[in-house]
Amino acid sequence: MSDAYLFVDTRMQDGTVVKHMQPADRSGSAEFAFDPSVDTPVFAGAAPASGHWYAADDRIGARIDLDCPPLVMDGPLGWWHRALGIDVYDQDLGAGINVGLIDSGVGPQPCLSHVRDLGALINGKLVPDGRDIFVHGTMMAGLIAARPVEKGNYAGLAPGADVMSIRVYDKAMAGAQPTDVAEAITLMANVEKADLINLSLSDVAPSEVQQRVIRQARSVGTLCIAAAGDDPGPVQYPAQYAETVAVSALGCDVPGPSEGTLQATRPADTGKIGQQGWFLSTMTSYGPALTCAAPGAAVIATVPSSSGVPLYASVIGSSPATALVTGLLAAYLSRDAEYNGLPRDHRRADYAEKALRTLCRSVGLAADYEGQGLPALSD
Repeated sequence: MSDAYLFVDTRMQDGTVVKHMQPADRSGSAEFAFDPSVDTPVFAGAAPASGHWYAADDRIGARIDLDCPPLVMDGPLGWWHRALGIDVYDQDLGAGINVGLIDSGVGPQPCLSHVRDLGALINGKLVPDGRDIFVHGTMMAGLIAARPVEKGNYAGLAPGADVMSIRVYDKAMAGAQPTDVAEAITLMANVEKADLINLSLSDVAPSEVQQRVIRQARSVGTLCIAAAGDDPGPVQYPAQYAETVAVSALGCDVPGPSEGTLQATRPADTGKIGQQGWFLSTMTSYGPALTCAAPGAAVIATVPSSSGVPLYASVIGSSPATALVTGLLAAYLSRDAEYNGLPRDHRRADYAEKALRTLCRSVGLAADYEGQGLPALSD
């Protein structure tokens, strides 16, 4: 498969993990060279551009073969919808809730034509073009609020929500500047009146300016929902801050994805395996800062499409888990009259977080792995 990115994660001598990525050649292959005295390969994966399952393996050798079978497109609902208590597609679910997405941009994608493009914040400058420079932001937007345009398309959890996007990445796979993320939060909270902001991004280092604006956003009624991170270690930032909702990624033994996806995300530690097929994904951070957990493996999401055809790909990690929690909470709050009658101050954000916590049920994991548990609109 030539239309794919291949990558290898390596562990440096200081314990940090570095991702090495390159596009596949015409034969669907790529070569990576490493110096064992500097870093050790620990994980390899293949991310098809669309139409096929992601696959990965932690069994590293000189040659690694990964199988990426075709996706089964039988939307508008997937197993992740049902796991989160959504059994019937409702295009108005989430209506009236303003959701901000700070990521790599959005679209083009026919199922996301309703998403408002607020441009990009790069090095403190707001520019008008907020189109996705990779695929990540389009995936998160789709999990939150995709609106199917063809039979089989998967919907977001809150397709009726009002979603707006700001791109904070200048280059694919390059980190976002903490100050740009902070400025985007301020714009969405103070000017655009976002109820929820999805932050499917993470950093090992704290940022005083980020924490300050997240706290200020909360004071005007905006709740930030952040990814715990994808490395098996402590919850990263900004999810680590007490003012945010922190989300870890769960996997589940469900039919459909390649065994390569499940093999890569299923833990060897039995203490990370819960009930009814649920487990803590190997592609997540965790710890006492967690608020909840959500599906973060074998999930299918929208990707950019310049042809006008609605394309989808699979995605794993705490990023999709976070987007699903954002969509779920938007869906719930849209039908909560008390919430919608609250003024735009800290009470509105506090109510939203409390509501999320009440929706959570344990899947049999320790609190450091699942927080309050898996949220669902119904049991």
